[in-house]
Amino acid sequence: MTQNNSKLESTGDNLRGTQGKSRPFDMARIPGALDDRAWGIYPRRNLSSHIKSLNFQIWAREGQISHLQCQIGPLENDIKQSESKIELPQFQLEELRSLIQQNQGDIGKFRGQSSDLHAQVAQQYNRISDLYCRLAQLHCQIAQFRSQIAELHGKIVIADGLVAEGKATVDPVSLEMEFLRRKAYHVDPAANGVRYCSPEPFIPSGSQ
Repeated sequence: MTQNNSKLESTGDNLRGTQGKSRPFDMARIPGALDDRAWGIYPRRNLSSHIKSLNFQIWAREGQISHLQCQIGPLENDIKQSESKIELPQFQLEELRSLIQQNQGDIGKFRGQSSDLHAQVAQQYNRISDLYCRLAQLHCQIAQFRSQIAELHGKIVIADGLVAEGKATVDPVSLEMEFLRRKAYHVDPAANGVRYCSPEPFIPSGSQ
């Protein structure tokens, strides 16, 4: 165990940030940043590979959005067809009401048919309600995926900034903390309540 620790501290890529070695990026900018004891817990990743991974996640989310959007058209057509099926039973109900008034002797028979038609109408209304619920769920899922894509783009902006600073590796946890810090400190004043803006463009240290 002692040999492993000494070997770790002797490399140029010191995970703990001790003995003056550089960290992935300046954690002092992050309120409540991890102290030196936390470094070394998380594996570091090559920045280029990490950016490729984030881009792949964006591609996957966009594929999921396309898949969900393909389901919206058939659902809307199904709703239209279901709504059109209500018109015929309603028209027949009006005819039955007229017949009931004209033929008091067959009231029992006509009322039985009327009950069946009412059941058909109720069934169609229930189906339409279920379809509208499914449509709302699809739109909600699409909105969630788009929000995730926006966050992934924000992380790529930060990672690109690290590349501009000459960094070759990144601690994914510290990258996530930097993204959350920027997200928390950028509030959209035009929105109702508190809503977060996208992270601001990354400015390499010393470039101001």
